[in-house]
Amino acid sequence: VMGEQPGDLTLGPTGGTMMMCPDDIMAIERRFLGQLEGGKKYGFMAGMLALSYEMDGKHGVMLFEERDSDEPE
Repeated sequence: VMGEQPGDLTLGPTGGTMMMCPDDIMAIERRFLGQLEGGKKYGFMAGMLALSYEMDGKHGVMLFEERDSDEPE
């Protein structure tokens, strides 16, 4: 949902896979989903999508770059 100012963002609860992976992989998924839920603003930085977030009282930025569709996952 768009906010009051340009770049404001409000996200609702996120969901993940129900398939259980090794603990280290599940920790990465939980961290990513928590950061995504805490998204506050979006913009662009160095040609990448930048999502600023707040999680557990800490602020950070996730950067997303375009991926070539021929690259393996």
